[in-house]
Amino acid sequence: MFITCNASPGEVLSQLITLGRTMPDHTKKFKHLAHNKDLCPKFHEQVETILESFNRHKASALDIQGFRDNGADILFRFVDEDGKSDAIALQVKSQKEIEDDIRRPKGQASLVRDLKAQRTEAQSKHQISMYYILLCCDVSKHRDYVRKVAAEFTSLNDVKIVSPQHALRFYNLDAAEIAAHCGQILCRDDYVVTKARNELNDSNPEYRRIVIGSLVHHLEGKQTFSIDDLHGFAGADSMTDNDHLVESADEAIQTLMWERFFAVDDGQTFTPDAFDYPAIRALYFDLFVRHGLTGDGAFKYLLILTDSLDVDEEDTLDI
Repeated sequence: MFITCNASPGEVLSQLITLGRTMPDHTKKFKHLAHNKDLCPKFHEQVETILESFNRHKASALDIQGFRDNGADILFRFVDEDGKSDAIALQVKSQKEIEDDIRRPKGQASLVRDLKAQRTEAQSKHQISMYYILLCCDVSKHRDYVRKVAAEFTSLNDVKIVSPQHALRFYNLDAAEIAAHCGQILCRDDYVVTKARNELNDSNPEYRRIVIGSLVHHLEGKQTFSIDDLHGFAGADSMTDNDHLVESADEAIQTLMWERFFAVDDGQTFTPDAFDYPAIRALYFDLFVRHGLTGDGAFKYLLILTDSLDVDEEDTLDI
């Protein structure tokens, strides 16, 4: 795939960190995640995965540093398209730190005061262009506190408060999802990517999932599929109680049979056409070579890559 968007690593991070929100109730997970043991290592890993994926599409001078480094839990440097060096910092606050601050007696230094000092230190030591503060707490329990912290930084253009819903969504991304979103951002107008999207133009989600799932596994040696296999690709397997989803999957299968993508033996076994959807097949081999993805990872990657660019451009603190 060719690069069609000259986004920097910092711009890619900005889009992925605001990619979407979890449900507020899901942020209860943060109660059990410690700052040093869980949160910082995982967010460090997420940033590393972005940079590794970025480098597989284009060459840049990249460097990522460790924790507790002059006002930043995570600091990474890069060189943009114009050869200019830049740095971005992430500061992570756990639920324990937030609850300790809530219980802190009046008159003692507050978490907000600490954050402001840490941001100033990071600017002074590293000349950062953006400072992300990830608030990792149960938002249902601490919604007012999150809003109060955010209000303290609204006038600073180089500080972004990342809400618990966004922070958890970013925390939960796996490597295949990060690679796919990086490819989607950097190569969104690539000729083959555009052709693949056009191949699935106007199709519903179940149709897309069945086509991509069967193609991936067919390219990896599986010759025929059962109705349960196809339902599984669509997310309509025996574990779901969503009748509408099952009906939509069955309609997609019927359409694919009518379009002769599937040859059917006795109404039980489905064999995909080996020559349909050439652009999707080409993308499969590209991601296999570039990222080493197969099976479910390749399936997930292609679903994201061929979807419209879905980045949450609203305020990161929409809670």
